Amino acid sequence: MPDQQIAPTDRDGQPDGDLLTPEQWIRFGDVFGLSGRELEITVPTTRDLPRKAIAQQLHLSIGAVHTYCDRLHKKLNAKDRVALLLRIIQFLATELSAQR
Repeated sequence: MPDQQIAPTDRDGQPDGDLLTPEQWIRFGDVFGLSGRELEITVPTTRDLPRKAIAQQLHLSIGAVHTYCDRLHKKLNAKDRVALLLRIIQFLATELSAQR
């Protein structure tokens, strides 16, 4: 995985409004077979950042972000961001129930 931080943290070291902890993001990527770059793109996508902003943040072309998003949606069988968020929430629910 590239050296990008998966989930930024606030001043107290807590996840910065993310749906998953950094460890859960890594597990999510493993479960769905995501590449490091696909996972890096997933996090800002869940924050509703436009693709142009994601491209700037990750120093990629907008075309590369479109390609990664297309691959991501195919791997997760998610037609749009809402479906992507639902897949992440389903994953989180499964993770939490497995911890009980």
